[in-house]
Amino acid sequence: MASIVLCLVLSQILIAEIKDNLIVNFSRLLTNKKPGVDSVKGTIFYQPPNDILIYVTEPVNQHLKFNDKTLVIYYPDEKKAFRIQARVPFVLPFFQAFISLTNKNLGLAEMGYTLSQSEKRGDTLITRWVPPARIKKAVGPIIIGMVNDQVGFMEMQNSKGRTIGRVSYSDYSKIGNIMLPMRVSAVRYLGKDTTYETVYYSNPRLNVKLPDEVVNFQIPKGTEIKEVSW
Repeated sequence: MASIVLCLVLSQILIAEIKDNLIVNFSRLLTNKKPGVDSVKGTIFYQPPNDILIYVTEPVNQHLKFNDKTLVIYYPDEKKAFRIQARVPFVLPFFQAFISLTNKNLGLAEMGYTLSQSEKRGDTLITRWVPPARIKKAVGPIIIGMVNDQVGFMEMQNSKGRTIGRVSYSDYSKIGNIMLPMRVSAVRYLGKDTTYETVYYSNPRLNVKLPDEVVNFQIPKGTEIKEVSW
């Protein structure tokens, strides 16, 4: 189920400051040491502040509903569903990376991070953010690279200063009054394994009316539901 759930990870990164409904298509490619590429395609429906519904069309027909600490995974063709309850709110790293750019400094200041260093390298402004004391033993600094007033990359380090992940943003497009990247690429160093992920976004629609089946999403009666706690 892990690949279909789009590599769900519990995170503290803020959802951003998009205040209007958003619909956007996506295509996500994930590769690691295993042969082949894990590909997922679908459409994301976002209703601020944290209501997300994803229609996955490939490789399976699947609906994923996120709301705070609850995730519902529904397979309409099989009439089966999972309802997952977590101790902390769910977020989607690949979608988080997409919309968090509208939040100044990716919301790091609100999370308690402090700007410790800033320098210009060519056309790139590099800033280094250190975590609050309460989590320094668990996580390290975050480095942000700004190019032409847009986030070019974000690098995450562990408490020992080793890079554990890097996200790159490109192909920006102006949607309404905000700029959003149409391509987000990430590399994660997980022990001896390295995972590469690229998400392409297309046809973004901002400040639109969401379909009723999205706003009032419910698992149909007669569906087999398995309850799971994380």
